[in-house]
Amino acid sequence: MLSTAYTAVLASFVGYGIWNSLLGRHQASAVVPFMLLVPVFGMGSAWLVFDEVPNAAEASGGALLLAGVATVALAGRRTRAAATAAPVAVDNGRHD
Repeated sequence: MLSTAYTAVLASFVGYGIWNSLLGRHQASAVVPFMLLVPVFGMGSAWLVFDEVPNAAEASGGALLLAGVATVALAGRRTRAAATAAPVAVDNGRHD
């Protein structure tokens, strides 16, 4: 009974509440890539809590996933910065 309450209250309500508040404050394209980190955090917490050491395939998959999310997050940050940059005045040579 306690595990059902944990799943319903903490994992569902709190998790979705945080997720929805992030989507309300930020663009979805900035938030959604971080959802891909769930397996990495699950693997890390299983290692810490239950002493389940990931094998080489799991560790390399997690590292690849982290690299992919970092690439998307950094590329999105550069794209948003370029989009919000001040427009540059162009001199077309006409002085009417």
